[in-house]
Order: sequence, then structure tokens, then C-alpha cells
Amino acid sequence: MSELLFLAGPSAYRRIKQEGLSPTDISAVFGASGAAKWLAIHGLDKAIFQHWLTDLEQPVHLFGTSIGAWKLAAAATNNPGEAMDQLAQAYIEQTYGPKSTRHDVARQCTRILEAFLPQHRRQEILANPSLRFHCGTVRSKGLLSLDLSPTLMLAMAKAAVKNIGGRQALHNVMDRVIFHDPRSRCPLDVQDGYRTRQVPLGMENLSQALTASGSIPYVLPGVRNIKSAPRGTYRDGGVLDYHPIPGNFWRQDDSKIILYPHFYSHLVPGWFDKFFKSRKATPKQLDNVLLVSPSPAFVNRMPERRIPDRKDFDRFQGDDATRMRNWNKVIQNGHQLGDAFLEACTSGRIKTMVRPIR
Repeated sequence: MSELLFLAGPSAYRRIKQEGLSPTDISAVFGASGAAKWLAIHGLDKAIFQHWLTDLEQPVHLFGTSIGAWKLAAAATNNPGEAMDQLAQAYIEQTYGPKSTRHDVARQCTRILEAFLPQHRRQEILANPSLRFHCGTVRSKGLLSLDLSPTLMLAMAKAAVKNIGGRQALHNVMDRVIFHDPRSRCPLDVQDGYRTRQVPLGMENLSQALTASGSIPYVLPGVRNIKSAPRGTYRDGGVLDYHPIPGNFWRQDDSKIILYPHFYSHLVPGWFDKFFKSRKATPKQLDNVLLVSPSPAFVNRMPERRIPDRKDFDRFQGDDATRMRNWNKVIQNGHQLGDAFLEACTSGRIKTMVRPIR
């Protein structure tokens, strides 16, 4: 039984079924929010960027939110395997006491960022000859822009209630702000109605943009007044684009494929949408997307038979050694995913393994 699922939108499915998949087919790679869940596909991500998506003939866009942005930033360095390993280990080594505050979490995030992305690697990202890194944030409005605990909790509760009526109900709460490679803007085609701005990245704001992209409301303080961007409070891009859906804002080109390594076999548009099982991306929204995710059988072989998540910090409160051991085991097992991906692509077996997104 395969370790991986290959699920494709209509255009991507037809192309892969006939021709297989090679690096020259890829126009972009997307990365989703999900905190510790990304550890489950670390081995897959590493294989893609260290061994497969190399020697490109034309630039490939990288777009992510939250931890998806952090891992893609590591992928855009000159030594992606080393940077991604350092990100994973620094992430695993987080520890929190029972009364940790947002500022404690912020200090851990700064530590992680400095561990895998020192100054010279930030320069490498901005000068990468074949990869164009972009990350998504939200510029919060009204009460959501404030970091006062009771006020922010109220703002989040109101947003959750509004979202019952659908994503469109949150237009007055947040804007999408994408920080893009200074050499290449994102190929946007905004379909979800959210005001979307693009701001060029530079050495002066890369760290701020990455921090903002992972600043989960109430868990972390927002990042205020990022350099070169409109004034305001910037928060986790996953609030709006939890698992970024290309059909919501990205121009789709059926002659190329968006590669989407993901820990689930489905995509949830926004953070508030995860409370509704029916709110998943449609095949039309994923027309030229190839979603690659661990199979149920593979997940069943993980510690505790599940993908790790942020709640593990609470589950293993006072027992960081067990949590770290479990997470390191997930990383170790995940190399099988990378091997399976490389084999499927190089052998051409992906043509028989790919399935249409339903």
C-alpha cells in the first residue's frame, strides 16, 4: 500500500495521467497553515526541494501562510535540506510552562526564526535564482487589530459568528496582504472579493513578514506597521487562507501545475471554516493543483496513530520528553514519504496512482 495519496484537479489530472510529472511542469508550490501538523510531511517537503525541484529552467513561485510560509522560506535557501531540518528541530524543541503567555510564545518564535534563518539565509531567499518566495498575512481591522485580551477574544468570537454566513461576511474584518519576492509579483486573480495587496520583500521586512504570517490571534501578538507595508496590525495569514486555495486568489494556468504537499487529503479555505465539515475546496478551485498527502495507512503508523498538532503542547504538559520523542519519530518516518514521491515521479507510476479530487 502506498504511503502517499496523489489527488489532482481536473486539468492537472488529465496532464499527469497522460504525461506523468516532472519539475518543469510546476509553476508554484503552496504551503498551508497547521502548526505542528507540518512535521508529518517534513520528509516529503525535504525530498521535493533538496532532490527533485532543482535545476529549473524557469522560476517557480512559493506561496505559504503561517508554518507553510516558514517551511517554504527554508526551502528557498541555498541548502534547503539543512535549513528545513534546523526549522524542524527548533520547532520541536519549544517548551512552555502551564502559565505561558503570548510573549513567551513570541520569544520561542524568535528563537526558531533565528535558528533556521540567520542573516545570510535571508539574503539567499531574496536572491534565489529559481525560486520566488511569497508569504500571506492578514491586515486586521477594527477590534481584531487590538491585542488587548478581552477585546481580541470578543473580536474573534464575532468573526466566528459572522463566518457562519460564509467567508464573504468577513470582508470588513481583514484584508489579504501578500509579501512577495522583490523580483516577481504573484500572479493574482482574486475571486473571493477580499482586498488583496502586494508588498515587496526586502532585508528590512522579511523577518517581520514571516513573524506576522505565523502570528495566530490570541496565541501571539500581532506585528504592527511592517516596513514598506500599509500601517496596521498584521496577523497569521491562515486566518483568511488557512489552507490557501489557489482558485480564491491565484491565477490558474492549465498548462502548468501547482504542487501542494499537504498533511490532509482536503483543503479548508479559512481558519473559521475548519468548524464546518462541508467547507472544503472544490475541484474547480483546484483545477491545476496536485495535492500530495500521507495515506491513512501511513498516518496509522505514526505515534498515537495521528498527525501531531499544536494541542500536543497541552496533552504533554510537563512531559516534553515524550512529545519531543513522538515528534522526532514523525520526522524520521516521514522520510518514507519523500522516497515514495521521488519513486512515483521518476518511475512514471504517478500516472496510475493519481486520482481526481472529488
